[in-house]
Amino acid sequence: MTKFSDKDIINPSSDGNSTVSYSDFCLKNAHTVNVLSNGKSRDDISLLNALLSVLSSRGLHVRVMCDSRPVSQVEMHDSMSLSFFSRNDFSIFGSPKSSILKEFIDTPSDIFIDLTSSDKPRIRKIRRQLKYKLSIGVNPHIGIVYDFVFSIPSGSDYNRAFESMMNYLDIINR
Repeated sequence: MTKFSDKDIINPSSDGNSTVSYSDFCLKNAHTVNVLSNGKSRDDISLLNALLSVLSSRGLHVRVMCDSRPVSQVEMHDSMSLSFFSRNDFSIFGSPKSSILKEFIDTPSDIFIDLTSSDKPRIRKIRRQLKYKLSIGVNPHIGIVYDFVFSIPSGSDYNRAFESMMNYLDIINR
């Protein structure tokens, strides 16, 4: 895992990712992005909208799954789908049971971006079952391991921060 920040901090650390990650990643060949997001605050939606704006400008197909119905409007872009889930979408044993959630989990993507910073059991379950080539944690919870960690300091311009993130990915993929 390599840690990148909006402030150009680069710290290598060990990788112990338990999630399924497959084949080598190359950003210029990426087409699909799965995003797991919170929807409970306006700040969560602002973060998501900034990310979606940057990803859509690069022509990526984005699938978003929000943990609860978003509190405010998510800006829809071409090649984008948005769904949400709740506790009712899981069986009593914690397995996903809704068809939309199962499809989100079962469809592989080039990039997985986690905006949740959450360690809730249902979020962990989804995160563990996703299939992707590169995982990105934005302001992650301490115990979560990703291929790429990006921190956005409070008060930062989200659009500029996500542009920086994509520029870092471009640089390390050369």
